[in-house]
Amino acid sequence: MVEVEIKWIVLVCSVLMRVIFNCVNLSMGRYLINLEDAFPLANHAYLEWIIVLPLGLTYMLRGVVLICCRTWGYGLTIMVGVLITTIGLVLTSFSTNYMTLLPSVGLIVGLGVALPLGAPIYAVTDYFPVTDDHHILATSIVMSTNPMGTLIGPLIVDSLLSHLSWRACLLLETATILVCGSLLSIVFFRVDRLLKQKEVTFVVDNNESESDLIHATNATTKIPEQSNMKLKATKTKIDQSQMRLIYIISGVWSITWFFKTLAIYFPHFLLVSHAIKLKLTAHQGTLCVATLGVTETVARVTTSLVGDRVFKDRLLTMYLGCCTGLILTSLGGYYCKEFYQLMVYSGLFGIFAGPIIAASVSVAGNTSNIQKDNISYSLLACYKGQIWLTEDHF
Repeated sequence: MVEVEIKWIVLVCSVLMRVIFNCVNLSMGRYLINLEDAFPLANHAYLEWIIVLPLGLTYMLRGVVLICCRTWGYGLTIMVGVLITTIGLVLTSFSTNYMTLLPSVGLIVGLGVALPLGAPIYAVTDYFPVTDDHHILATSIVMSTNPMGTLIGPLIVDSLLSHLSWRACLLLETATILVCGSLLSIVFFRVDRLLKQKEVTFVVDNNESESDLIHATNATTKIPEQSNMKLKATKTKIDQSQMRLIYIISGVWSITWFFKTLAIYFPHFLLVSHAIKLKLTAHQGTLCVATLGVTETVARVTTSLVGDRVFKDRLLTMYLGCCTGLILTSLGGYYCKEFYQLMVYSGLFGIFAGPIIAASVSVAGNTSNIQKDNISYSLLACYKGQIWLTEDHF
């Protein structure tokens, strides 16, 4: 009973942690207009890439986050990320030179948010393994926090900027994540202790049963002790080779997702700026981003819950089909000049982008799909289709 209660507490805290930091990460596009006014000498493309860069690093550093979680534990990993993000946002709020935005926002904030965004995913996986009846539900909920951040973050920042300066708004965000992140990290420190106790108990029981099995086998079949050592060495060698392959595949997938993420999330960051170019208001652009967040949330959760059952072996076909839909939607977005047209574009983009992200975990889980994925095709769908948003910079 206690174990059941703890795993749901972990899920709730993981969702809260990811929603808070996704709000910070995905609301940076709302600051683009303010940064252009504050730094008139800065190139517009330079500012665009800076605000998108932290999200790309979030996905690219997933392997590093996993190593930190296994080495330091979830609590310390999250706390370090909270402190790094705080430093980056404070430096940004006091910045007087646009050249300092690259290290403060692009690198420091990017590294900081990667830790508290990645650690909760692995914590939920530990408490909701594949064998758990609620595994799909838990992972679907925790992975839907990205579009939740798209929905909530820009709306909050938009309302705050009508009363505060962008520097004061950043400081308010900094105080919020410092307080909330520190409080939530306490729960994950407790999770670390429970997992360590469970691991120690498992190792002790496993060693005792393995020792009994070896002695019983030797007594009945008279297998030499040296043969047992050879079998263990062979098993260890196989495990190491498998883990090496997994690390290589994960590394390649992380690098490709760095570029895919930048491409897929272009509208999340640039729609507000694009709305201003079309003589619309910043609030209308924010509503377009919020619409994208709603449809992407629904599409991602739906795909996570029913994708494996409905599509089964055709999951990759659905993945590439959504990429094709993203191409057509993005090309159609070039002709969107009115507010209602941008709203339709945002809704369709979320519908096609949600399944791509949700299905990527299952697609990457099969090593044969890495070759079939046709990365250049995915990049074409997600990247080239968004050039209309930044067409004056290419």
